[in-house]
Amino acid sequence: MVLFEDFEWDDITPIDIAETTAPLCHILYTEEFKKVMGYAKAMMARKEYSERAYFITDEVINIASAHYTIWKYRFDIVVHLKKNLVQELDWCDNIAYENEKNYQIWPYRQQIIELLEKETESVDDLLKLEYPLLDIMIEQDSKNYHVWSHRRWLVEKFKLYRTQRELEFTNDKINLDVRNNSAWNHRFLVQFGDIESNSSYDKEYLRDEIILTKDKIDLCPENPSSWNYLQAIYKKFSEILPIEDLNLFAIQYTHLVENPRVISIQALELTAEIYQKSDKNKSEEIYELLSTTYDPIRKNYWSFCKNLRYQN
Repeated sequence: MVLFEDFEWDDITPIDIAETTAPLCHILYTEEFKKVMGYAKAMMARKEYSERAYFITDEVINIASAHYTIWKYRFDIVVHLKKNLVQELDWCDNIAYENEKNYQIWPYRQQIIELLEKETESVDDLLKLEYPLLDIMIEQDSKNYHVWSHRRWLVEKFKLYRTQRELEFTNDKINLDVRNNSAWNHRFLVQFGDIESNSSYDKEYLRDEIILTKDKIDLCPENPSSWNYLQAIYKKFSEILPIEDLNLFAIQYTHLVENPRVISIQALELTAEIYQKSDKNKSEEIYELLSTTYDPIRKNYWSFCKNLRYQN
């Protein structure tokens, strides 16, 4: 374990943390933070790229993991010293485990991966470094936005669309929690993220995905995530999948059928949109029911929708 005392510091004059003469809110920095940050600022000012500078970035990040400038400084040091990039990712793993909601970790990690990509022949070798971390962190917090965003970056960068691992991963997360909007969003990216809207596509493949989504809606008809996913498919491929085809499916979760199992706000909204083209009075009636009976907390929104649709 490397310690502060392992380096010589006599040639550096730490820079004090600047504050105004009369701060609105005086920040009570710890002595440890003022010490390491003072040395870090001094070394950044002289653009020092050394082992002790590399060490001090670790010290600062351990105290203040969201310090963007220190992350940038550390990356510059890694490049100048030609540090072992796999070991750098391992270090980054530990920081991520200890700071689940930290944002700066992930852009930094992506920069390291892009450097490592130049040294690695196989994308699979790179992904083997990433998947264990992502799996563990999403297991700990299945809706961690930063982790999902990083996984999205991997899919887009390495063209992981419709890969078995990514699809199985989203299946598992949706089966664990059908309301996990992050998993639904990621699945849409994996399935259709590289496809232009209304491009020719395998109808059987789309049919299977629609059936899967409808099954999930049936499990939880009031789940916005699965309804949004279903409608997004139809909107992306509107030339071969007219949204009107969903009417019979949607009305079974509305007052329009006798003894519905449950009334779904999402199903009502969809049927109102569909009826706008064929029966404006019916559409207006549904928006009115949403406003007064089923979702009055958003009555202004439903009134807006009703008036907008009616004008159109």
